[in-house]
Amino acid sequence: MKLKAALLISALTAVVVAPANAASPRSVDARSFDVAGVKTGMDFDEALAATAKNFHVSKKDIRIGYATNNPVTNTKMPMNFSYDKDGVSFIVHFEPRVPVDKQRPLAVSQIRYELPWTPANKDSMGKAVLEKYGRQSNYPNDLVMEWCAKPSTNPGMGCSPDLTQAVLKYSGVSIQMHDPAWMNARIEYVDRSNARKPSF
Repeated sequence: MKLKAALLISALTAVVVAPANAASPRSVDARSFDVAGVKTGMDFDEALAATAKNFHVSKKDIRIGYATNNPVTNTKMPMNFSYDKDGVSFIVHFEPRVPVDKQRPLAVSQIRYELPWTPANKDSMGKAVLEKYGRQSNYPNDLVMEWCAKPSTNPGMGCSPDLTQAVLKYSGVSIQMHDPAWMNARIEYVDRSNARKPSF
């Protein structure tokens, strides 16, 4: 009985102590990272120039999206651009900038970079993201790696999906950056603009 009790106490101690010895989730502001030279918050011209520089191409080689209505400025303008070559895909999405800036009316809100799927490309991409961005916030999870300022306190669980923080996510052969702050600011601005006082 004493031996069983000792083994049980030893097992419980290991369970309690193990998390304390695990590496704490890394907190990092993903907005400080770039993907192919582009960061969230950049204006359209900045992001376009950064993309052309990263891929060593002319701005004319980058496909500009169709102009759609900007609900903040009430003018039509392209809200995305993309670059594709040899199976490599890169796309940048924008949100209207709030507070309003007529000289810089758009802000990068989402970025996606993807290679063609091959085992070799997956391996090289996995190594490249760690070299560029450092240890992931959801370490030791290496299937879907995430970087953010407010990771879960449980190692490996990842970043909060509540759309309040920027998250850089890597999986397989693709990298995605999403900064919901710009979308949230646009929604709040439009809601304020549509506010009316009842007069019935």
